Amino acid sequence: MTLCEDTKQIKNDLEKQGVIFCYSGYLTEDTLLGIGNAIRRKFELVDADRNTARAVFAVFVEEAQNIIRYSSK
Repeated sequence: MTLCEDTKQIKNDLEKQGVIFCYSGYLTEDTLLGIGNAIRRKFELVDADRNTARAVFAVFVEEAQNIIRYSSK
C-alpha cells in the first residue's frame, strides 16, 4: 500500500467509528481556536442539540487546554 492509500484507509476507518476530527501535532492556543471553530461549525451543519453541543464543546476545550498547559514539551 502507498502512503496515500494508507491515509485513505485510516480516514475511512475513523469515519466508520464516527470520528469527525483527528489532529496530530503541536497544540497551541491558536490551533485550539481553529479546531474549536471547525467543531462548532460541524455541530451547526448537523443541527445538533444545543445543550449537547455545548457540553461536548466545553469538555473538548477543557481537555485541549490541559494538554497545552500540562503536557511535556
